Parts: sequence; C-alpha cells; structure tokens
Amino acid sequence: MSANSASRLATTKQAFHNIVHQLFQKTQEPVRPRNYRGATFQRSEKYVLLHEEEQHLADHIAVLTQAKGGPHKTNQNEEEHRSKLLTQIFKLNNGRLRARIVSSSKGHGKVRQSLCDRAEKLRSMLLMQEMDDDNSPWQTSLCNRLANLIQDVEKLEPGSQCGQMDNLNTIVLAAHEVSTTGDSPSLEHQFYIKGMDLDIAHRSTVLQIDKISRYLDIRNDLMYYCQKQRCRDLFRNIHLEVCTAPETQRVHSEIQLIFFYEQYPACLPPRCIGSSKSSCFLCDLFIRKHGMYHISHSHGRLYVNWTIPEGDWMDEERISRFDGILRDMSQEMVQIKETFVKPIGYEGNGAESRVHLLTLPPNRVATSSDVREREAHTEQGNGSGVAVIQKSRSELPQDTRIPLTDHLHQAHDTNSNITADSNAIERALDQSRN
Repeated sequence: MSANSASRLATTKQAFHNIVHQLFQKTQEPVRPRNYRGATFQRSEKYVLLHEEEQHLADHIAVLTQAKGGPHKTNQNEEEHRSKLLTQIFKLNNGRLRARIVSSSKGHGKVRQSLCDRAEKLRSMLLMQEMDDDNSPWQTSLCNRLANLIQDVEKLEPGSQCGQMDNLNTIVLAAHEVSTTGDSPSLEHQFYIKGMDLDIAHRSTVLQIDKISRYLDIRNDLMYYCQKQRCRDLFRNIHLEVCTAPETQRVHSEIQLIFFYEQYPACLPPRCIGSSKSSCFLCDLFIRKHGMYHISHSHGRLYVNWTIPEGDWMDEERISRFDGILRDMSQEMVQIKETFVKPIGYEGNGAESRVHLLTLPPNRVATSSDVREREAHTEQGNGSGVAVIQKSRSELPQDTRIPLTDHLHQAHDTNSNITADSNAIERALDQSRN
C-alpha cells in the first residue's frame, strides 16, 4: 500500500464518517427492514447447493454458533439420530436458549419477564378476542398449545444437566407446536394473516416463541441436507476456531468476513453470508455496493461507529475499489438525508435477530434431479463453502468472522469449549448419513 493511496482512502473514510454522523442526527433508521429472501438467482453448476439453500444453511449454522450458538435405516434409528442431534444443539446453545426462557436482568434495574409470564399474558389477550366461526377453531387450538407451553416452561428448574436437556427438549417441541398451529410457518405469520395488530410487548413474546421453535426447524433442515447425496461432503470436518477481532475497531462481522475473503481469496467463494442477526444499514449498503455477496435480511439501523478495516495487504486495486464503495455509500446517504421523512405512526424497525426466522421457499425439494444428485456426488475439489457469522448484541467492539469451507472460523469472545460441542453435532450428522 503506497502512502498516497493510504492517504486517499483515509480522506474518503473521514468524509464518509462525517456523513454518517449527519445522517445519524436526523434518523437512526434510514430505511425500513429489507427481506432479501425470495429473490431469483441464476443456477450455477459450479456449486453443490442452490443459492437459496446456501443462504438458508448459512443462517442456520450462524444461529448455532451463538453459544453465549448408505445403509438402510429403520424409523427407530432415524428418530434416535434426530434426538441425538437435537441434544447436541441444546448443549451448544444451552445458555442462549435458557436466556430466552427464564427471567433475566436487562440492566438499569429492568427485568425481562420469563417466557412463562409473557406467554400467559399473550394467551389471556387471545382468550378475550371475539372470533368468528372461521377463526374460532384456530383461537382454541392456539390457546391450548400456549397452555401446554406454559406448563412445560414452569417445569424448567435448576437441576442435573440431563434433566435440563429433557426440559429444554420438551419446551422447544411445545414452542414448535405453537408456532406451527394451523400448519403456519411461524406464530408471527398466524397473527399477520388473521389481521391482528399486537402491541410491542406481545410482538416480542411472539418473536421469542418463534426463535425457540426454530431450533427444531434447524435440526430438521440439517438432517434433510446431510442425508442428500450431493450435500454430504459439506458436513465433514466442521469445527469452530476462536479468532478475536481487534477490540478498538467497530468492524462488523459481515465486513470482517468480506475482507477475509479479499485477503484470502477462495477458488469458489461463498455467495451468501449467514448471520444470527439481521445486518445493519451500513453493512447492507456496503454488501450491495460490493456486489459479490448476499444476505437474508437487514434491520435498517444506522450505527455511527461502523467502519471498514485497513491493512498493508491491500493493493492499489483493492484500495481504489473500497474507496469507490465508500464514495457511493456516501452519495446514497446524502440522498437519504435530504429526502428522509419519518412515516407517521411508525414505531420502529423492530427486532434485530429476525434473520434466522426466515424460511426456505417451498420448492426446495424439487430443485435437483436424481441425475444431478449423482453428478454432484462425484465432483471433487470444488471447494464450495458456506460463510456464517454470529452476533451476541448489536455493534460489538469484537464482532465475528466465520468462513466455512472445511473448517469453521469464529471471531468472538466466548470460551473454547464450542469446538467440542460443534464436533458433537458433526458426529450426530455423520450418524444420520449412515
């Protein structure tokens, strides 16, 4: 990196951050949330997974990293493998899952109510609603399933590890029953199609139940893909390595991942970035300007300490490209600042961790023929991978970077026992294949 090019990029970054601060003074949510699922992508014979499948799996694996994430089989054996895999998922995410269920302190004297209390309030509200004959069966069924969930949550008491796993299993199954009432993909979707406008507290409860339910969907999808011949090589040699990002930087995990692949180009780079939370406004904008990667969802919030990293490894071409990206981002922010008007009655962009609640399009099973399955299985050395990241809260000084090829690298501040737990998931998946 020459002194002139470094100086040029530094000047562009300074102007960029000035515009970010100006926009932040006007609004912290420059755009509405964006859902990128459902877009149409051209199929590439170079990749084992379809674009939609890669994004779906990347988001699933990202959720699991948020820890603080052949022969004929009988139905009995398959169910045993499903149970083992779900248990390993619970072990990997035990702390995070319990935090979604029990009451906890939010700081500043505030306490988050337990799922039991919140679900009971949601059920009471639902019982008071007058329903017509068409919706009455749904109301009754949902209230009964909420009652079962509340009952199961009440049984979650401190005890043996084995007992906790059994309780968590029961709670996740009960939450999944609630979320899928009436064959719906989520509880949030149920209230949406019924035209019921919930207040903020009830919306938060609904989202929490869907998040807990999603652990079962993750298990089912991992089982589905690991048993497909064309996907088997994707589920070998998966483990996590802790790579802590510099504490003084506010480089978000999506950007760390992109710069990782810029510094260490892959023969067949991932197309999708999976995350346990939705991307912020600036990450979304940078990714769109960069043009090589895709995400599932953006929550549209603006963080003033966002930046891109610097390094001596960048050549003149990359410096020029990143300089151009920041300039394009600055121009778009200026346009937003000049035209932004907050919608009347708009309550905000909502939760940040919505990305993994998105579902795979229903046509996923019919995307590949048996011939393609066999062809994909015989391909060697394609190097395809899935890129995933995890976040524990918004805008951390230490974010994450997890490219997944043969290994899964993770930048975060949790302890090293993640590796053993994720290896257990790999073993459970391997048993499911066999």
